[in-house]
Amino acid sequence: MPILYHYTTIEGLKGIVESKSIWATSYRYLNDTEEIRHGLKIIKEYVDSELRRAYTKNAKASLRFASGILYDYIDSRLDFHFFVSSFSSAPDLLSQWRGYCPKSDGVCIGFSFDEQTLATLNKNHVSLANCEYIDNPADLPPNLTNSIKHSIEVFLQQIRDKTKQMNDLVQNFEETLIRTAISIKHPSFAEEKEARLICGPTEMEDDSVFFRAVHQTLIPYKKIELTSGGGEPVPIAGVIVGPSPKMKLSIGSIQAFLNKNGAKVKMECLEDSPFDTHLDISPQTKLPPRVIGSKIPFENW
Repeated sequence: MPILYHYTTIEGLKGIVESKSIWATSYRYLNDTEEIRHGLKIIKEYVDSELRRAYTKNAKASLRFASGILYDYIDSRLDFHFFVSSFSSAPDLLSQWRGYCPKSDGVCIGFSFDEQTLATLNKNHVSLANCEYIDNPADLPPNLTNSIKHSIEVFLQQIRDKTKQMNDLVQNFEETLIRTAISIKHPSFAEEKEARLICGPTEMEDDSVFFRAVHQTLIPYKKIELTSGGGEPVPIAGVIVGPSPKMKLSIGSIQAFLNKNGAKVKMECLEDSPFDTHLDISPQTKLPPRVIGSKIPFENW
C-alpha cells in the first residue's frame, strides 16, 4: 500500500503520535456538506438502472422504494452517523496546505498502511477506501458496482427469507449504500486524490462518540486506533513541514519528538516517496521517520 498523507496542524501531529489514534469526523459535518448527496445521487441512478434487470415485480417494488428514500435517510436518521478521516496520495500539495492547515502551523503526515495496520483497522470495523471522482453512474469502477450489486442481492434475499422486519432491512440496505457513497466525490475535487478511513454507523449516544467545539457548532467525532495496543508506535513513514518562516527549527523539533516517541519505519515503505533515503541497506531495516520541509515557498496567504 502506498503512503497516504494527512494534512493537519502540529498540535494534531502531537495528538496522533501520543494517543496512537486519529480523529474521524461525522460525515454530516465535512467541509462540503453536499458531497454525500452527490455520491447518493450517483448510486441512486445506478440502482434505478438495475431495475431494468429481470427482477420479479415485488423485488422491483422493494428496490424502487428503498432507492426513493435514500435522501430521506440523510435528513431523518440524525441519531446514526458514519465517521470519516481524510488522507491524500498527494504530498506537499498547495491546495491542501491552504485548505486544512493554518499558516505556519501545518504538517503533512505520511502514513504507511501496512498489513498490520490494516488488520488493526479491520478488527475495529474501519475500512480504507480510495475516493472515486465521478459525475455519471456509467463511470463507476467495478469494485463499487460489484459492492452495490452485492448489497442489492443481500437485500432482496433477506426479503425473500423474511429474516427481519422490512424497516430493518431497508435501514441496513440504506446504510451499505451510504457507506459506498462516502467514497464518491465530484470530479472537480480530483486534485485532492483523497482516500478515507470510514467507520460506523454509530449511535450518537455511544460512549465512543465525542464532541469538539468549532465556531458555534459541536462536531461529533470518533477516535480511530492506529495500533493494536501492543506498544508499537504509530505507523508514520515521515512528516513534511508546511511552508514556514522557521523551517529549520520546526524540522528539528518534530524530528526530536518522533525519535523520543520511538517511531520507526521499514526502509521498503519509503520507496518512491519524498522520504526515500536511497541508502544501500536492507529494505527491512527500521529507521526513525524522516522530517523534511515543504518545497513550496512560504508566503503570507
